[in-house]
Amino acid sequence: MKREVAELKSRLDLWSVDTEIDVPAWVAESHALCLSLVYSPEILAAVQRSGDLASINLPLEYLEKARSDARQRVVAAGLRLGALLSSNQD
Repeated sequence: MKREVAELKSRLDLWSVDTEIDVPAWVAESHALCLSLVYSPEILAAVQRSGDLASINLPLEYLEKARSDARQRVVAAGLRLGALLSSNQD
């Protein structure tokens, strides 16, 4: 955990997040990410088949991109939560 936190802190590109309180924009960002990454052709093909869900062999590039995007979303969520909590104290 400490190693992961240290890595997140060192990635300055993750910290340039718009923290303006605009929940619909945040939802739109997540939706766009789902459309561009999560709903890949491999995943859609697997879940649209009838019967039990088969194993999906995702390419390494997909997994690396998903990991990077997930980290970015976690940092953004933390910063935005902080902005929300700060705004409620006014």
